[in-house]
Amino acid sequence: MDNDYDVRNDVYFTGYFSGSSANEISEEKYAKEIAKLCKAIDMEFGSLIEKCQIQQRTKIVPNEDNPNESYLIEFDANNPNSLAKIAQDKFVDFCKDKDNSNVTINNGVIVIRTFLKSYDIDLPKWTPLEEKYDDWTPLTKEDFIFVMKDSSLPHQSLITFMLSTGIRIGDCLTFTIRDFMEATSDSHEFKDVNDFIDNAPDDMLGYWEFEPKKTSRYNIKCATVNSAESSNYILQNLRRIKNQYLPRKSKRLKKELKISKDDALFGSHHKMYKEPMTVKSITDQFTLKSHKLHEWRVSQIKNQIAQGECSEEDFELLEKEIPRFHAHGCRKYFINVLDKKCPDSRLRSLMEGHKPPSKNDPSYVKKSKKDVMDVYKDSLWESLTLENIDARVMTSKEGEELKKELADVKAQLEAQKKIGNINIQVEEDIWKVLFSYYRSKHGMVEKYIEEGEFEIKDYKKEADVLCQYALEFAIKDVINFNADDKEYLESLFDKARAVNELYPDNFDEVYEKASSHYSDSVHISDELKLKVNKILVASSKYGYVEEIVRSNYKLAEKSVIRYLDENPLTMEELEDENLVKDILLEVINGI
Repeated sequence: MDNDYDVRNDVYFTGYFSGSSANEISEEKYAKEIAKLCKAIDMEFGSLIEKCQIQQRTKIVPNEDNPNESYLIEFDANNPNSLAKIAQDKFVDFCKDKDNSNVTINNGVIVIRTFLKSYDIDLPKWTPLEEKYDDWTPLTKEDFIFVMKDSSLPHQSLITFMLSTGIRIGDCLTFTIRDFMEATSDSHEFKDVNDFIDNAPDDMLGYWEFEPKKTSRYNIKCATVNSAESSNYILQNLRRIKNQYLPRKSKRLKKELKISKDDALFGSHHKMYKEPMTVKSITDQFTLKSHKLHEWRVSQIKNQIAQGECSEEDFELLEKEIPRFHAHGCRKYFINVLDKKCPDSRLRSLMEGHKPPSKNDPSYVKKSKKDVMDVYKDSLWESLTLENIDARVMTSKEGEELKKELADVKAQLEAQKKIGNINIQVEEDIWKVLFSYYRSKHGMVEKYIEEGEFEIKDYKKEADVLCQYALEFAIKDVINFNADDKEYLESLFDKARAVNELYPDNFDEVYEKASSHYSDSVHISDELKLKVNKILVASSKYGYVEEIVRSNYKLAEKSVIRYLDENPLTMEELEDENLVKDILLEVINGI
């Protein structure tokens, strides 16, 4: 078999899916199993199909006793020489050598037999191996918190959604912004997608009722709820796309790009957030997160050993118990919480999207939206919410009050539209004015020390924080912002000082936010430096792009850092010259 052979390009593999309703996840799963089969028999899949068809062709044989007669001989698929049987047996042996579980092997054999049967190949007998489910360790809330801190906003919104709903990743990627608006409609009355994204309230619960793809042939329904935390992350991401990404992209492409209700809820950056992320890209990212999680958990075990909390001899055992982070781990976590918190087995099966306990349940038992929402509010939401989120469930009274406030919100929309969206360039222009003004007036402070000498102390962090607060005040009243009015600028800083004193605990958070604007230096990791350098060096290939980068190198560097912060990319992904070129073009248009 050719080393470059890829089963996904085999006409017999692709032919199976023509006219099929199989989704991307199913195709990936089937490709993986057929690829294992090809390795096991050292033969391309198409060759196996053709040889089996030739071998199993019915033969007409003359009757030796009566030359005028003949009879048919049908090939026995269980014959020791049967290619179908040999392939099936070799596949099983190959999987066992790879330490695949019996459950995995059985599922793989089912996939192979399904393909062979679709090409009219008689199947040999098959007795499924005894299924022994391996013991596994569920992910903990602390594991999810660790992964969240290492994830981009789009992935944070997807992880919290899967975690809080238990919905399979394949179904998550079919949802649109329209679906999210409808799911959260109890908390708002917005019909326009732009109004919804900009003004939808925090802490909304979303109710989802649908037929999962995996069980659609059995008409199994799923009804579940996404958490307030999840809605907050999703809204943050949609606002970033609408108010930051699309305006920048529109400027670069010189055409207006608008967000639509029918855009993917979990959109791909490479498809301008119109179409969903791919399962492969998510799997690749989650695999990296899983490796980091493993390293973190190993360091915890080593620390426990150093503290005498466990023995060195227990290290290997404890390491084996470290769970992997993957998309299905979110679903497993959800179902474990449901098992502990919801005693109603019928309601559990509905929220999981599994078959009901009894096949007659659909005819006799009806679970309503209220049943699902009540158990979520009463028993589940806290366990399905991660740290540092002020998650709460909206009461009916609060809901009524919110509806009354909607009229005022709608009345304010027109005034906000007149101001227009504050783009990043405007933000940076205002920041530059504020930062320069503050540094010229207050940046350096003389401090008396006991020896009778003076020292000059640079309060850079405090300056950044006050400038950030001042910027927020300025943006709220951007129409009246006056860069030449010193008294006006001083009043902004007076307000900023008051807020800083009122909320000292917010200092680190605000400083981190401020560091994305103009400041004297940018502190970045070695890995990020390599990525930024790789992108900026590539500018030498594109005439006017190189000129702009050279003349505004520091600003270009900060713009690239901000881009990579919003769109985390690996060094491998940056090998794509077209992607790097797109990044450069987007960045220089913002300079």
